Amino acid sequence: AALLCFSLVSFDTMSSAEATAKVELEAARAEIIHHEKQIQNVKGALRQLQSASSADGGEDAPNTLEIAVLKIEGLPEGAKPKVSLQLSSPVEEQTLENIFDPNAPTENIAVFSGVEASVATLNVTAKDADIELGVSSLYDVAPLCPVDAMAPKPEYVTELAVAIVAEKAEEEFKDSNEDMTESASDDVEVPICTVTLRVTYKPSSKDLKEELYDLLNKASQKKAKAIEQLRQSAVAASRAAPSELTTAKSRSPVVKAGFLNKKKKEPSKLKAWYDRNLGPNSMLRASIIPI
Repeated sequence: AALLCFSLVSFDTMSSAEATAKVELEAARAEIIHHEKQIQNVKGALRQLQSASSADGGEDAPNTLEIAVLKIEGLPEGAKPKVSLQLSSPVEEQTLENIFDPNAPTENIAVFSGVEASVATLNVTAKDADIELGVSSLYDVAPLCPVDAMAPKPEYVTELAVAIVAEKAEEEFKDSNEDMTESASDDVEVPICTVTLRVTYKPSSKDLKEELYDLLNKASQKKAKAIEQLRQSAVAASRAAPSELTTAKSRSPVVKAGFLNKKKKEPSKLKAWYDRNLGPNSMLRASIIPI
């Protein structure tokens, strides 16, 4: 009885393991199909981008980063602010002396071309006429240059509020911003003013290509992981299945071995009497002397 109980428990356990392996197997297959679709979509976007580039004569215009001052808060009414924008890649500086006017969208804008968004930083300096007011912390340009390569737009607009502090207190101000959970020190100066910038990023074909190749690489890596998971799930399923078959073999077979072998048919009583009395091997035939 104990042996039978152990056999049943083992059978149920292996059935559960096989079912789990099959579920993981199907999940891995679905994931592979999903990532394969992503790969094909990215390849299609690359082909479209290549076709558009060929239609334009193969020339790839550089990207542009356009920055305008929307407002400056914290300065007296008679102030004459000047805002200097310093970009690290390419190394370039431009100064804006007026607030952006929506009625004149091409004026009072600083335009930077060929920006290496992944490594570039932006630093802002403010003046009142010729009087130095302060500087800002360094800002990474990458968050200001988003790109959706699968649904590209001609331009991406972001607003950035920049705090201007006295240059001697700039390091202390930056350190205080790194840990927002701690209260600011009494020695940290309050920002002199806040400059709100409108940043417009216009990506180039090169930017879109790089983003698409990055998506393609990530999708290929995820597909490779899914294939490995599929292999492991297949191994687990194959290991679970034989255990169930082995348990099934221990039961009595439904069809007995040799069931196809025909048994010898017993002769009828009439035939037995004929063979015994009149047949070729009967005693009567044996007693007659052949002529």
